[in-house]
Amino acid sequence: MKKVIALAVITLLWSPVSLASGVTLVQTVEVRKGLNAYQYQLDNGLTVVLIPNQAAPLTTICHWVKAGSLHETPGVTGIAHLFEHMMFRPLKPGTPSFFERAARLGVQVNANTRFGSTVFTSTVPQINLEQMLKLEADRFTKLVVTPELLRIEKEAVRSEYSTKFDADPVFDLWYSIYVAGFPGHPYGWMIIGFREDLDNISAADCNAFFKKYYTAKNTGLFIGGNFDHNDVLEIVVRYYGEWTPGVETALPEAYQHKEDGYIFKSGRIVSQSPMLLAGYRIPEYDGENHLLLKLADHILFDSDYSLAKDRLMYEKKVVSSIDSFNFDYDRSMLKAMMLLMPGVSIKSVVHELNELPNDFRSLSDEEFSTYLREFQIEAAEAMFRNMSLVSLLSLSWGKFGDIRHITDLAREPASITKAALQTFIDTYVTKNNMVVVMNKSE
Repeated sequence: MKKVIALAVITLLWSPVSLASGVTLVQTVEVRKGLNAYQYQLDNGLTVVLIPNQAAPLTTICHWVKAGSLHETPGVTGIAHLFEHMMFRPLKPGTPSFFERAARLGVQVNANTRFGSTVFTSTVPQINLEQMLKLEADRFTKLVVTPELLRIEKEAVRSEYSTKFDADPVFDLWYSIYVAGFPGHPYGWMIIGFREDLDNISAADCNAFFKKYYTAKNTGLFIGGNFDHNDVLEIVVRYYGEWTPGVETALPEAYQHKEDGYIFKSGRIVSQSPMLLAGYRIPEYDGENHLLLKLADHILFDSDYSLAKDRLMYEKKVVSSIDSFNFDYDRSMLKAMMLLMPGVSIKSVVHELNELPNDFRSLSDEEFSTYLREFQIEAAEAMFRNMSLVSLLSLSWGKFGDIRHITDLAREPASITKAALQTFIDTYVTKNNMVVVMNKSE
């Protein structure tokens, strides 16, 4: 088993290729035996990470842009999410959209907006990689928002309000828990933004946002697949080398906990099943604490054998299901979504959640080690899938500050102690720090 999950980090400034002009090798990281990630920086500040992988059937391209809802200001909330949509539109009136042009190359494309970033992914046959990188570079460097383009995408976002946040209880609870838990902070307007702001955002607002945030220094480009390393590096320099450098943006100050105590709010959407989302406000993830926070989520909620499942589902039978909710995607909250059993009160569920710190304290060293091994094996397995590996590397760079942090996930022996986790759980997994939202019942 150790051979499967043991990882090593190589930080020697060595490259398998002759570097093209305008490129600097930053570091080389061995993500698993025989597979390296090479991090470069172009002269304009663009971070480029290449993962040559002969076993990959397709090539994955990921752009991680440090522009999310946390970078917005009151009155123009939702503009980061709006831009996610606009990046798929035609660059010029009367020309095919990015989506249409990508489809002709056999490419699957997707994107999502988060609190601190917007992430664009493409899965492309290797034979069409250069053409796809040119398409990608064009939209990241040349997009101009017109009033007509903006009008079309505003309608698309209004549709999301109607089909998701106004209709789906899960989206409603997700929205509501941040509004309730982070008053006066950008977390409080959620990723989609306020509906009234959407009407007021102008094309000029959008072009200013694009100019500030969609720049080389504020973006990471990750490419993993079966390709020639030197060829792809030269292609990237050719198409991205003239991109405006810009500046790397910073997140706003973290939410200052005000000891608000236990917060309960009702959702807006009616559901047949009693659905509850519980959250605990936690520190921002960074390179120092991300492994501790992720392990806490795994043991408390995410594992198939989590403490929450053991207590609330199997022992007390107050919920029919309970799972971690959006941990990697979101920020600043440790959350669990659950379906309540008929007739069970919110009070009884909260009481059982409050017992989780004691359940963790009662774990034997052997039980704790079992959780660690499970966590490490799952992380190592994810690194064998090309798309998930590219995703993990981009997350490690964009959210935790360095691609080397990917190796923390499967390191053996684990660097996080039970005592450190106990301190974290005792500090943050408390009723005074709990935010609970529940859907309306019929």
